[in-house]
Amino acid sequence: MRLPLLVLLLAVLGLTAAPVDAASPPFKWMPDNGANVRVDGNLMMVRSGIVLGNLAVGDVSLKFDARVPATGASGRVILHTLIKGGLSFQPFPLGYSVELSESGAAAGRITSRGSRMRELAFRQSADSAMPGTFQTYEVRVEHHDLRVFIDGTLVSHATDLDQFAGYIGFEAAGGRGVEIRGARVARLPAHGDPFAQGVPHPGSGVTLPRLVEEFRPFYTVEAMAAHVTGRVMLEAVVLEDGSVGEVRVVRSLDCDLDESAVGTLRRWRFSPATKLGVPTAVVITAELAFSLAP
Repeated sequence: MRLPLLVLLLAVLGLTAAPVDAASPPFKWMPDNGANVRVDGNLMMVRSGIVLGNLAVGDVSLKFDARVPATGASGRVILHTLIKGGLSFQPFPLGYSVELSESGAAAGRITSRGSRMRELAFRQSADSAMPGTFQTYEVRVEHHDLRVFIDGTLVSHATDLDQFAGYIGFEAAGGRGVEIRGARVARLPAHGDPFAQGVPHPGSGVTLPRLVEEFRPFYTVEAMAAHVTGRVMLEAVVLEDGSVGEVRVVRSLDCDLDESAVGTLRRWRFSPATKLGVPTAVVITAELAFSLAP
């Protein structure tokens, strides 16, 4: 199977199409084969193994209550990982993890699963949660930043992320695992409103940026199984340092593949546009194509 084809269209100027997003199917949790996961209403008990969401996400807010059932038990949130597919939903070693523990020295700490990050802050709690006591978490990813809140307090902050889209889920890490109550997933917009306010398109003395590093988007399990093919058209702001800032979808293909395209474009790097020889931000148009052709 050939990897998806990418086409970059930097010369498309004056695009005025309104952003269009594909309708998102219901979010649900998928236990890995062999995982010991039991669901009772809005309570999900992850005793061993991994459970992942069925949809890819980019910028996202994940809210839930978590508790460990016994001393020494623990779990993790998994963020922006990719799935090997087939009969197993085992993730690749990509993305990030957030510790779920009764220990104040570990709860909420962000760690890398093989992707780049830089820890800005971690606030250790002097207190430990009693086993069996729920704590309220929010795990929030916005562009390069990942923040973790416990009971409304910011406890962990990492930046300089380089994996911007993938699957999220929970993993039992020790003892009797972890219990999750009322997990709620909300995708966040990848751009401001209005989009790219005050940022010019190429032309009128503004040069085109030059692509120097690109990455291929990933096919999601459900999109591949449904044989979804086609192209996602995006608008993005290339910043003065050549990194990618705001991104929006202007022609949608599939909600999962849209997320993959946005996350992939954010990883690209450019030699920045210039005006009168000075680096400047600029709006570009990019088209990322997904093909399953052999």
